[in-house]
Amino acid sequence: MAKRLLFGSLMILVLAVLFVGDAALSAGDNPVWSVNLRGLGFTILAGLFVLGGTVELDRLARNRGTTGSLGIAMLAAGALATEPFWGQFVGLDEGVLVMLICSAGLFLAALAQGRKWGTENTYRHLSGHCLAMIYLGGGCFFTVKLRLLGANGLTIWQQIAPLVMVISTVKCADIGAYFTGRAIGRHKWMPNISPKKTWEGFFGGILLSTIVSSLLAVISDIIPFGGAVIFGLVLGVTGQLGDLLESMLKRDGAIKDSASLIPEFGGVLDVVDSVVVAAPFGYMILSLA
Repeated sequence: MAKRLLFGSLMILVLAVLFVGDAALSAGDNPVWSVNLRGLGFTILAGLFVLGGTVELDRLARNRGTTGSLGIAMLAAGALATEPFWGQFVGLDEGVLVMLICSAGLFLAALAQGRKWGTENTYRHLSGHCLAMIYLGGGCFFTVKLRLLGANGLTIWQQIAPLVMVISTVKCADIGAYFTGRAIGRHKWMPNISPKKTWEGFFGGILLSTIVSSLLAVISDIIPFGGAVIFGLVLGVTGQLGDLLESMLKRDGAIKDSASLIPEFGGVLDVVDSVVVAAPFGYMILSLA
């Protein structure tokens, strides 16, 4: 527990420095970066997370005999995740660009499948490729959208507030679920997927995420208080479902952690699992609010 708290705190500190540094280049009346370059730092970070996560997904798939084209999966997922930033320079509708990326990624993966393995296990290989695009590329697409949602803010906080609210709410749901489950967890939630998860932990996570989102609404003007309560409830549920999804993938791949990149936490997937699933819902609610 002490090591987990130590490395967790260090990870939060590093991310905070990166977020603030990225926003500082875009804030103020005379920012260092022009309007079109706002969010570049976070976009690069999100792209790196997607590439690393795709490598880990490929490792899980290979443990189950699925051998797709890793290079094409990384290219497609990375392009989709970073599209909100580079798409502004293309001049096409964002929906059209997203569909083009997905279509091109799928067709290239099919060509690679045909050249290497013919028709053998086509459904399995292409399904794994689509999972990387939608799960990682699509999830991180919305994290970049959240960063750009505050791109016109004059202060550092206004620049990163939507992104910080989503990540804080989701991760506090993880924390609330973990400690509530350890303290009073008795009734198993999904024992065939994650034996340690309990209903008490599930509702404890939702409670803490709702408290955190409500506090952020009170001390800032990100979202009205009523919307913040809904925000906390929705992200508390979807974030934990994201964690459950990654548990399913890891258990099917017969490994405990997706990698050993981060001590006491595992790999990229172990860090972003809840965020990539909750981010689309967070973006939807904040956009409406």
